[in-house]
Amino acid sequence: PRFQPVSAAVAARARQAQQDSVQSSVSLQRPRGHTRRRRAAAACARVARATDFARARRTERPNSVPAREPRRNSCVQRAFALLNLSPLARGLCNQVMRLWTCLSLAWCAAASKKKSKHAAATPKAHAATATARAGPPKKFDWGAALKRVDEYALSNIRQLNASTAPEHSIRAAIESPLTTIWIFDGRLFVHEAFVKAERGGKSHLHLRFMWSLLKNTEARKAIGNVVYQFNKGAGGGTSCDPSIARLGIAKQTDDESHCEILVPNPYFGDLSLDWGREYDKLYALGNKKVWRNRDKRAFWRGTIGQLTGGKGDRSTGDYIHDLNHGMGCRHESGNYARLQGCGLTNAYPKQFDVKWVRHCTPRPIKSLRNDNCRDVLPRKSYPVTCAGLPSGHYASHTTYVQYQYLLDMPGSTTGSYSWNLNHLWPMGSVVLFWAGPLINGSAQWYTPALEEGRTHVTIAVENASAIVGDLADDKDRVQDLLANARGIAERFICPKCLVRHVSFVLASIRKQQPKLDAVLNPRTSRPTRSFREILADTNCEKTMRLVEVTRGRLGCKGGGRCGDHGMVYTKAQASGRAACDFLSKMSKK
Repeated sequence: PRFQPVSAAVAARARQAQQDSVQSSVSLQRPRGHTRRRRAAAACARVARATDFARARRTERPNSVPAREPRRNSCVQRAFALLNLSPLARGLCNQVMRLWTCLSLAWCAAASKKKSKHAAATPKAHAATATARAGPPKKFDWGAALKRVDEYALSNIRQLNASTAPEHSIRAAIESPLTTIWIFDGRLFVHEAFVKAERGGKSHLHLRFMWSLLKNTEARKAIGNVVYQFNKGAGGGTSCDPSIARLGIAKQTDDESHCEILVPNPYFGDLSLDWGREYDKLYALGNKKVWRNRDKRAFWRGTIGQLTGGKGDRSTGDYIHDLNHGMGCRHESGNYARLQGCGLTNAYPKQFDVKWVRHCTPRPIKSLRNDNCRDVLPRKSYPVTCAGLPSGHYASHTTYVQYQYLLDMPGSTTGSYSWNLNHLWPMGSVVLFWAGPLINGSAQWYTPALEEGRTHVTIAVENASAIVGDLADDKDRVQDLLANARGIAERFICPKCLVRHVSFVLASIRKQQPKLDAVLNPRTSRPTRSFREILADTNCEKTMRLVEVTRGRLGCKGGGRCGDHGMVYTKAQASGRAACDFLSKMSKK
């Protein structure tokens, strides 16, 4: 029939629905224990009942199209049936649900499109991040890392000639007074020229480092009597003498011709006082502030020095190297990298806080034609100045630990290692390395223990923003990097770790050259010729002016602030033939 009167049952049901609606509205004013979905369902029920009551009081419109029957197996329709909703109320709820679904899909599509565009711009960084997100990273194998470091040291030690006559080794040591260091019975001896050559420089720092190391009883026993040469250069030496060991602090990873045996750089200073206290302080600072509460930017502070000819004021960084010969452009690569890093602050201020301090004087360039390094160190505009680059102030370690990412830039003078890296590992931040033109990496003694993506992350000017952005979204990878950076500090940078490595290196040198070891340690073996006889065949009587390092100087930071004594206090022992006799007596103790 076209018109259907309202029955008594329908009217009673409408009145009950109205009463329930009033009660539910009162009870839902301050709901307890209801989730958002339950609140929405209760609201839909109230609307549906009110609509049903209004529909029951009026007649149905003519020529209306009956509603399509819903699927019986639909969970949504089952809920509607339980709530006893009318077709109009059901349609209203369906429209709301469809609108919510469409908005959710649109949001997901926009996020996916943005992510795919981001990945297309940096495919390598996105691929590395996708690989890292495939699952939680495996536990880092520290036993294998320690083994790699020891094997790397042994591979360089094996370059020494085991069959070399001890006469050749001792003659090489006597003829190189500026680099030779003698250790007898836990005491440190050098030539007087060694001390006077560079007061407050890396050679003095190394002497203070070794003096503090020899205070360790176990280290003295392992080292015994030994002689070696020390190369303070950051890029390795230019020649190899297989008759005597030469220790170094760094060398280029792309050049295996250097035969230096790597030991810790001398900026650690006194292990028991300087570095011992500083390491504990850095570790404590790293524990004070959790990573997620730190500044989300990458932090760096440093100088940009000029390298153009050999003269200049070292205190202002205006010391020069000729770019027209040899390694000139490689020597400028460190400054070039630092300029690029500072440029990231202008391009991505929300991700990077990289600024130069004190001075910024890159190589002067007037035009592309006049740039001798234009093929390997390209520039977009000429001349290059620091006017547009952000500058800052020197920051203490309390400032460093306020940042989530700490950037280690290559050294400004040669693009080699930067001693600033010594302090970054224990600070509880993600350590970032830099890659750029002519920056192939500088190997230090613990470099074989490092693993890209596990202990640190390498960035370049092209992908720096993408990599930092991806790290911020990958909590598992960040936690792995933080734990492994602390692991590097605890197993390779701590004072005991440094003592262990140097002792291992010098003891291995003694084993590699048994003939020389027999001469320097006659108590443990019988040499064919005594140390006194071998010294008599050299120029020891004419050239030797022996000096003993009595103790390191505390509170001295290097440079010209160390006074006349430099980094160590010394005591003149003997000269000429008396010095030779003194060395021979010390070998028998």
